[in-house]
Amino acid sequence: MKKISCFILFFLFAALMVVVLNFENHVLAVASTPQFTIECEGNIIEVQKAKTKLSGVREKVTELDFEDKVKVLGFAYEVTHSEEKAIEYVFPEIVEAVNELEKKVRVLPVSATLKTHENSGDIFVEKSKTGIELEKTGLFLDIFYKLNNFFEGEHFKAETKVVEPSADESAMKRATFLRGEFKTSFASSKSERKNNIRLALASLDGKVVLPGEELSFNKATGERGESAGYQKAKIIKNGTFVYEFGGGVCQASTTLYNAALVAGLDIVEVHPHSLPVSYVEPCFDAMVNSGSSDLAIKNNTSRPIMIATKVTENDCTVRIYGEKKDFEVVRLSEKTEELCEFVEEKTTDYEAFGFASAPKKGEEKIVSFFKPGIKAKGSLAYYKNGVLYKTKVIRENTYKPTKQIVLVAEEK
Repeated sequence: MKKISCFILFFLFAALMVVVLNFENHVLAVASTPQFTIECEGNIIEVQKAKTKLSGVREKVTELDFEDKVKVLGFAYEVTHSEEKAIEYVFPEIVEAVNELEKKVRVLPVSATLKTHENSGDIFVEKSKTGIELEKTGLFLDIFYKLNNFFEGEHFKAETKVVEPSADESAMKRATFLRGEFKTSFASSKSERKNNIRLALASLDGKVVLPGEELSFNKATGERGESAGYQKAKIIKNGTFVYEFGGGVCQASTTLYNAALVAGLDIVEVHPHSLPVSYVEPCFDAMVNSGSSDLAIKNNTSRPIMIATKVTENDCTVRIYGEKKDFEVVRLSEKTEELCEFVEEKTTDYEAFGFASAPKKGEEKIVSFFKPGIKAKGSLAYYKNGVLYKTKVIRENTYKPTKQIVLVAEEK
């Protein structure tokens, strides 16, 4: 409140001074702009008429002659206790020139960052770079002194100062510990399915999640259709496996999910498949669907985490790096019941099962064999220095039996 009162007092005083000076001179004198030039690292800026549009008292101040402006400058400093603020009020053209010069010499600092070697699962720290900016405090002090001594022309040589980055290599290295990794195999998969897994994990490679932030698998991978390069491969639909664009990405989300679990991260959202899958134990799968189901992971640590992925011809790996953890997480899957209810369905939809044409009349072909379903329980066991200190049940899921599907000819 005291500061606000000072500024109000200053503006009232400045307005009164303008009136008095105008009364003494009878008419407003022609505005006076100091003939200053400012140089820094070979860049020279000449002070010219202010571009900033002013109004009220400030407009009147800029119309005073040079000597009267200097009188106002002194009082402005008494109120603001800042050479720069006082100059900005009375001589805005000087501040504009300094800002223009600063833009020419400024080099922004670059903080150290975590990077991945593409499709390697490995990370490295990219070094930081210092920045440069105009040393304005000393410059405005020098200009203020010259103005107060009624110098209307002068050439100033400004200095620069180094600006340190907000994060250097040492800070980033504290977030390069391997917190957890997980690998799944797709050696028996067709090339289309391998392609989809590779695309999905490539979009996650190098993702950084800041403390407290969440990573959405669907947002990170984006639209998983034909236009994005995804191909038709098997997905689970209506109790069996059919071919659709993006088939196989659930193996990518599952691999990420398990890496996050052993890394000790929070799981905000995860969904099981309706049928058992072959690439991971029950209760450790992560089904995703662009329209309804997502995998969401939260960074519950005090430093950034980075995801690095690797896809070979036969398997895929997700590694999660961050601050060092002092515990180990072991996944436990337990089958509690087998579900053997046999269901068989007949269909003429040959395209859904990857066939180019329908069977001939009278022919039948089993395209999906019956497999029992299961009930299961998933747990995590936590160890410190090799000693178990906690076990936690995280999921209990039911996976339906896989229907036996028979492809038949269309009736005509």
